[in-house]
Amino acid sequence: MVKFLSARKQLWDSLINKDIDQYDFNGIILGNRLAKQLGVRINDYISLLSPQMTVTAFGSVPKQKRFKVIELFDVGMFEYDNSFAFINLQVAQELFG
Repeated sequence: MVKFLSARKQLWDSLINKDIDQYDFNGIILGNRLAKQLGVRINDYISLLSPQMTVTAFGSVPKQKRFKVIELFDVGMFEYDNSFAFINLQVAQELFG
């Protein structure tokens, strides 16, 4: 995730804590406006639900994964700050199929 983020200068420069390697697989980085809408801050936990279904004895349920908010970004563009989140690519592929 660090390699991807550092290649986007404006996004990388907006991060306060750039030492995010340790949280790669269970960490999420949110736009600051999105975090405000969700009422979360750094070190809070959120769950993402996937439209991919898992079949259980009780029926089909969406896949979900819990993430720790490790950083917020503010690039100054409403659309990005209000609707973007970043997670590890491998985790995203597993969660969203």
